[in-house]
Formats: sequence, C-alpha cells, structure tokens
Amino acid sequence: MEKLHGFRRVCLLGVMLLGTAIQGWGCGVRSPYFGEGSQLLTNHSYANDGEFLITHMDMRLAVNFVDKTIEGWIEYSLMHAYLRDNRKPGSVPPYHVNPITGNHVLLLDHRDMDILGVYAGGSLDKKTGVLKKGAKGLLYGAGVGDGDTLLYGKPLEIEVPRSQSKIVIHYKTRPSAGALQWLSPAQTYDQTHPFLFSQSQSILARTWIPLQDKPSVRFTYSAQVRVVCGATSVGAAGVRTGAADCIGVSDLVDAPIKPTDFNVVMSAVKLGNPEGDIVTDNKVHRFEQKKPIPSYLMAIAVGSFGYQSLGKNTGVYAEHKLLPKAAWEFADLQKMVDAAGEMFGEYAWGDYNVLVLPPSFPFGGMENPVVTFATPTIIAGDRSLVSLLAHELAHSWSGNLVTNRTWDDFWLNEGFTVYVESRIMEKLYGQNYADMLRVLGKGELDKTLGWMLKEAPEDSHLRLNLGKRDPDEGLTDIAYEKGRFFLMMLEQLYGRTAFDQFLNGHFTKYAFGTVTTDLFLADLKAFHEQQVGASAMESTATSAQGSVVGHTSSPLPAWRDFEPRVLAWIDGPGLPGVQAVGGFPKLESQEFSRVEQQVAKFLLSGEPLHPGSSVPCNASVIDTSGFTTHHWLHMLRQLHTRSDGLPGRLSREEMAGLDARFHFTQTQNAEIACDWFVLSIQSDYRPAYQAMHDFLLRVGRRKFLMPIYEALLAQHVVIDGKYVPAFAQGKEMATEIFLQAEPGYHSVAARSLRELLALALTGGSGR
Repeated sequence: MEKLHGFRRVCLLGVMLLGTAIQGWGCGVRSPYFGEGSQLLTNHSYANDGEFLITHMDMRLAVNFVDKTIEGWIEYSLMHAYLRDNRKPGSVPPYHVNPITGNHVLLLDHRDMDILGVYAGGSLDKKTGVLKKGAKGLLYGAGVGDGDTLLYGKPLEIEVPRSQSKIVIHYKTRPSAGALQWLSPAQTYDQTHPFLFSQSQSILARTWIPLQDKPSVRFTYSAQVRVVCGATSVGAAGVRTGAADCIGVSDLVDAPIKPTDFNVVMSAVKLGNPEGDIVTDNKVHRFEQKKPIPSYLMAIAVGSFGYQSLGKNTGVYAEHKLLPKAAWEFADLQKMVDAAGEMFGEYAWGDYNVLVLPPSFPFGGMENPVVTFATPTIIAGDRSLVSLLAHELAHSWSGNLVTNRTWDDFWLNEGFTVYVESRIMEKLYGQNYADMLRVLGKGELDKTLGWMLKEAPEDSHLRLNLGKRDPDEGLTDIAYEKGRFFLMMLEQLYGRTAFDQFLNGHFTKYAFGTVTTDLFLADLKAFHEQQVGASAMESTATSAQGSVVGHTSSPLPAWRDFEPRVLAWIDGPGLPGVQAVGGFPKLESQEFSRVEQQVAKFLLSGEPLHPGSSVPCNASVIDTSGFTTHHWLHMLRQLHTRSDGLPGRLSREEMAGLDARFHFTQTQNAEIACDWFVLSIQSDYRPAYQAMHDFLLRVGRRKFLMPIYEALLAQHVVIDGKYVPAFAQGKEMATEIFLQAEPGYHSVAARSLRELLALALTGGSGR
C-alpha cells in the first residue's frame, strides 16, 4: 500500500490547488488502483472477497456458434464486508478504496474476455434484456497482477459506491476462452450439430464469467440462455450477412441449423420446458441454482441432445443416436443415488442427471451440481465402468456440499470422494468388486509415487503448498488415492459404524460451506478422543461392532501417540509403512489373485524357463473365464513387468499371440485400449500403432492421453534383437500426433501435453 499512499497525497493536493479542475486532470476520474502497482494473487485468485462477497448472479447469456463466443449480461448481488465488520477501526485491514470518491474497489478474476461495460445495479431491464435508458456507468479497468497472465488473467477493478449492493457487467468471451470448447459437427457423435461445453475446474471459470474464482466463495445463480445466429452465416448460396434463421456451419452449408435445434444444460435446475421455452421463434432456456456453489462448479453445455429418465430423480442426456446406449449403461444410476443417501445423508441437489459429452472432454467426469458431465469412454457396453458415475455422485457430498477452502486442501474433495465411491460400489456390487477397484487404485498410486518421490516429493503430501503454481498440478493420484487410503485406514481403526458417524457429522457440520485440513484435524482429534473414552468403558468386541476388513482389536492409542502417524499421512512424503495403528490399510483382492496366477502361467510358459532361448510365452494357457474390465486391466498391468525384471519387454511374438487371442488392438473399451497401447509401445509392437494413433485423435480424456504420450517419449525399438532407447524417434512421433490431434483437445489436456512435449504455451487457452 506504500505506493498507493503516495498517490493519494498527490491527488489530495490536486483537489486543494485546482478545485473542480481535477476532473480534467484525471485524479478524480479513475481509481488510484487502476494501473497503480500489482494486485496480489492469493490462493490463485485476485478477488478481494475479504471486502466484497458475491452472493448471487442473475445471468443473461447468448451463445454464438459462428463467432465462438458467449455474450453475457450479469447482475451481481454483493455483500459489502465492512457492513458486517464489528472490529475497531485500527484493527480493520485496509480496503481497496478510491480516497477521492470514497468508493470501494471490487476485484474480480477475468481472462480471455472483453468487458463491454459495467453499470450500477438495476440498469438491466429484466424483461427485454437490454440496458435501461440513463443507466449509470461505473468506472472499471483491467489491472495488473503479480501472477502469470496466461494462467491467471488480470484483476478486473471496478469502483463500487458504498450505496451500491448490485452491479451489472456486460462482457463477451473470446474464442480462446480456456474453459470453453467449441466443437464442429464432425467432432460429435451424431455429426449433425456443433457442440459447446465448459470445464471450469480448477480456475477456468474466469475465462467465461468474471467472478471471484476461488473455492472459498459460494453463491447462488439464475440464468437465461439463448442460442443466437452470428453476424454472418453460410447457406447453400454462400456467405450471407445477418441471417436470422440459421447458425451457419461451414461443413454443413446445405443444412442450415436453427437456434431452436439446440438444448442447453447448466449446473442448475432447469425451469419450464426441458427443451427450452419458445419465445419469438427462438428458445430461452431458464435455470435456477438455489444452493450456493463455488465458481469451479459453474457449467454450461449446448448441443443437439435428448433426455431419458432413469428413476424418480435421475436421468441421462446424450446425443440422440447415443442416448439409448447411455440409458442402458447407466441403468443403476437411481440405485447409486439411493444407496449413497442411505449411507451419507439425504442427497441435497434435487435431480441427479448425467450428460454424456463428445470424446474430447478432458476428464472422466465433472461433478457439476444437478448434471454431471461424463466422457463417452465409460460406455463400454457391459456396465463395467460405471464406478466413474459413483465417483461423480459421491462429489454431491464431498466437494459440492462440503468444499475444500483452497486448492492446497484438494485432497478433502477427492480423497473423501474416492472413499465414498468405493463404499457405493461395495454396497451395490459386493466387496470383491470394490476390492478390485481399490487394488487398481493402489497400483496407479504406486506408479505416481515412482516418479514423484524422485522429482517433487513435497507434492506427495496430502496437504499441498502450491503457491502460484497451476492448481491443476494438484490433480494427481495423491489427492485421490492416498486420500482414500488414509480414510480407509481410519475406517479400519475405528470400525465402519463409528467412522460413518464421523463422516456424516463432517457433511452435516460443513454443509454448503468450506473446510481446511486444519479443521479436519481438529474434528478428527475430538472424535478420536471420544472413541478412546468410549473404548475405555466398552469391551473390545462391542467397540468393533460393524467393522470390516482389517479393524484392529487393539485398544486405541492416545491422541498424542496417534497424531504423529496422522501427520505422516497429511504432511509426509509417500505412504507410511504397514503397522498396527496408523499405517497403510489392509488391502487384498481374491479376484486379482486369480488373475496373477494366470499371468504367472503365461510368463512361465516361455523364455523365463529357458534363458537365452527364443521360446515365446503362450497366450493359450491363460484362462480368462469370468473376466471383467478390471480383471483385464490387472492382467495387462501385471504384464508390464516380466519375471526377468525388464519392464514391459514382451517380445513382438508374445504381443502378437496375446492380440490374436484377445483382440486387444481392436477393443472398443477405452480403459483396456489405453493399457494395451502403452504395453505395445514398450514392446515395439507396431501392428497396434495405427489404432493407437486413431485413438489419440479421437479421445481427449487426459487420463488416457498422458500415459500414452509418456510411453511414446520413453519409446524403445528393437535393433539386432535388443530393445534400444529411441527418445528422438518417440518425441518426433508424439509431437506429430499431438499437433494433428490438438484442435480436438480441450485446453486443459492441450496445456498438459504441451508441457510434457516441451512445446510453447500459446494463446489465451494455453495452447
């Protein structure tokens, strides 16, 4: 504030010397915060939510597929923090304020957009959606921040008179907006209409809405959305200007697309007609979210898709040709919602729907309230991958209902969610099924720790210290799997019945609020001491009632003895060892033991029994009766390490034998395909490369992209019968494929891959 104070003296002197002439000079026109020094990035945001809180947004959005923009008018309801601040003046931290006008300065996050105007509340006519005559404009400007502009954007600085509790912002996104992906018809399943979807997590909401883009701020919202024609559109006769009846898509010049063809969903309850209400030859889609949500859960999708109910409060949206398959695959969705509610309290969000997006969606799913966004790669035709839906549903409690206050506490969202997901799957499909998922998760965690403990051991802590790094760097198996196994350890320690009481208390205490690791630890300490007291009065058998695998019958230790073991999980690297109390939980899978026996038979059928010989392992010895997707994944991952200690070095003959028997290269199961392509790259099995290339061009899910591109960079080739590193060749191949595929990737995936391939980050989206 030192520079500000100096600027204030100059302006006040100007007032005394020049009187009203100051308006021509400029000091009284612009806030001293405009262009004066850098705003401080705190918890990945420039928002000064200690001074203002957005409590509600009323949105008018126009989606334009020609320009690839969203134009928005938003009225914000603000709470001035100073109105509820009862501290003594000397103890109140300095506000962002214009000392000339006395107006406070609101700071919002924004990136990849143009601000077209800012006005006092009430300036927008809610019926017509246009600015009222005589609307009062407010001073605003794009400030300077101390963070990476490409990643964080710039602070939007707005002077807000103390009398104003509402403001209106008029803005337009740019085609480069990082949260938004605009797809041509050719990139969709039906290939008839363009498609738009958003992905706001972690800090991309600021690229399509100016707001306080941090998980600690929760707000409600309402919205009206229209699809509009662009300034130009393409018809059968060529380019036409001002077309009012079509969208105009260049690859469908003979089939004009009308705005009324589109459906819209948001992370809110849809009002009126599920397909939209016809208004003057167009549709308006109306939404209301009465439950406060953080910015990363703001979501929108626009396309030609239908809806099918799956139960009393569940359903699925999908493109029309895909809808029957999706409805069949997700048949157990209502059972999942009911099972989760029985265990962890009433589902709080009304309806639970799933929208199946085009394959470029960068994640398996995104837990947007009311409507989860999901990748089509979970539609395997055998309902074997629906655990992803259980995961996104679990977020309705951990994440959506109770949110991590900062991205350093991300494990409180994802660790809790994977744990709850596992419990849902166990309740519906049995312990053997859930055990397979747990073992697969442990394998993925071990793989992550293999490189992380060497390169960034501090990132293997549950509680992170990201600083100004991209919070997406915290989206690793540490938060998900290490967090899950930490909670699983607590369950086995206290017994399931008691631990469920703790979890339900957690969800009730912090409902529609935020939580930190410190708050969690304080609650755990209180719960632990309560359990110690109870165990002193009850027998071991009574205290263990309701427990499941691994619950110890030993007396609970005092908190002073248990706390260091808890902190080893929270603030320590890697995983704790197996010990009686506080160590890694007991983990086993009877089903996977059977898989491992079959892999051993395969590996012992060839070279390992005959050192130096060329006898290949024989795929015909493997008994795969009763195998599900999870059995196949475990088998492929076991094959990544030979009994001779060489990782992933099956011979080409052995790979060909496996492929001939099980047809892995042609599989339509994306999970199996990913593992097979990685194994094929490691073993230089070229017959799979074309299918791998096509897969990378078709699928945008980062979970699959990253391991395949990483395998290409670590590529080995066979020369004179020996595997030889071929990094240059692998880098060239990976880069060539990526540059072909990048236009179909969301910016989240594109940015990660550009960093992996050491390519420049360009454009507002990080591409």
